[in-house]
Amino acid sequence: MSDNHRRLPIKTKEIELNGDYAGWTLTVRTNPPISAFGHIASGEFDRIVLGLSRIVRVWNFVDENGDPLEAPSQETIGELPLDLLTAIANKYVTELSALPPA
Repeated sequence: MSDNHRRLPIKTKEIELNGDYAGWTLTVRTNPPISAFGHIASGEFDRIVLGLSRIVRVWNFVDENGDPLEAPSQETIGELPLDLLTAIANKYVTELSALPPA
């Protein structure tokens, strides 16, 4: 039996939002399961949130009182406003397309 314990690498990248969310950063997975993209492309809000919860790993987001939001999850992502979700998705696609091939 081999002592090598192989694991699928999880690749990430920190990205910074701009506009109304300048200074807001998040770390995203750049090699998520393909099912995450299927969920995001579904057009169904619950599935989009599920897909994003498999991509967003860490953030510095705060609520309307300036209190830090809990770690990204289906629940916390589901509570974000639509303009912030759109900003995340747009920036993620831009950053992902700029990555060099693996």
